[in-house]
Amino acid sequence: MKFKKEQLIELSHPLLADQECFPYHPYPTGYTSASHWYIETLLMMDSHIGTHIEIPYHRNENGLDCKDWPLEKLIGEATVINVLGKKPNEPITLSDVKKYEGILQEEDMIFLYTGYDQYFHTPDWQPYPYIAEDALAWLLSFHPKALGTDASGI
Repeated sequence: MKFKKEQLIELSHPLLADQECFPYHPYPTGYTSASHWYIETLLMMDSHIGTHIEIPYHRNENGLDCKDWPLEKLIGEATVINVLGKKPNEPITLSDVKKYEGILQEEDMIFLYTGYDQYFHTPDWQPYPYIAEDALAWLLSFHPKALGTDASGI
């Protein structure tokens, strides 16, 4: 799989101390001596801060954990499904996602664009829209490498 630099999209939000919805506390512990300067940082954080993936072990004690999760599942072609306008706790329906029939490809990554990324680092980060069961089943029939959202959860 070959990509040009302009085809790559970085999806990470910056981590901001005292602005995350879950604990994140970086503590710089640098020191200086006569011969050099050096910095270390003690970092304490919840696993749910910032942009992250949920791997099977998160919900299944027999599932793959991060060290065993294939990197190839995080790189590849992606389809973005636009579901802008959904209200908090409103379902993303089968008719919403079926608009992408003929566009979705087997093993593409699928991302749901809700517009809720604007609430990142705010008290309004939840609730967010959710995927109706039949819509989820239809999306999973494409065996996506990843299923993601710009909201703080699915």
